[in-house]
Amino acid sequence: MVFRAGNGYPSEVNDNLGKLLLVVGASGGPKIPTAVIQAVTNFVLLGLPLYDAITKPRLHDQLIYEQHSATLYDESPLLQGPTIEVSNVTMEALASRGHLLVPVSNTGCVQAIAIDQETGRLTAVSDIRKGGKASGY
Repeated sequence: MVFRAGNGYPSEVNDNLGKLLLVVGASGGPKIPTAVIQAVTNFVLLGLPLYDAITKPRLHDQLIYEQHSATLYDESPLLQGPTIEVSNVTMEALASRGHLLVPVSNTGCVQAIAIDQETGRLTAVSDIRKGGKASGY
């Protein structure tokens, strides 16, 4: 697998033969890199379906947040219903390692398109944290 960070543009994931597997981008300022890499990891390495890979709760280490070193965690109430939350097991594991945990409602919003290598079928997902639709100009 080859991951090419976008540097302001969507990032690409290619297989070892150079075939395009995934195009992914995000909004969220300093949270963009961690949101993208977590979505890519969920899809490519963990094998989650694209929707699950993008909607899974995320973490972000802001380093300095409101004058403190902090790890931000997803607590995103959705327009469509439930709240996206990081599991208690993960929270306890981080706290036991000395992380200051801060809930935030925006850990970045990811949009992605995956290409099925066998069928050529495209699957597009827009992050439900932003209502499940792309926004832009």
